[in-house]
Amino acid sequence: MENLDQLVQDGLAAVESADSLQALDQIRVEYLGKKGVITQQAKTLGKLSAEERPAAGRRSTTQGAGGAGYQRPPYRP
Repeated sequence: MENLDQLVQDGLAAVESADSLQALDQIRVEYLGKKGVITQQAKTLGKLSAEERPAAGRRSTTQGAGGAGYQRPPYRP
């Protein structure tokens, strides 16, 4: 989980430099797809100790959503 911050920053930079919808889709697959780099990081959560897992899970969820570059829209019932 130590390089998750760098993966997120690299992904956000790639999104910012994308010049087409096709390029954005390729970035999405590369980072969030079934074999994507962030998806692979999330799969390592099961190898952590029970004490480390909750904090790492919260961190990966926040970072996977884009961390500081992403703001969740407000809930509207």
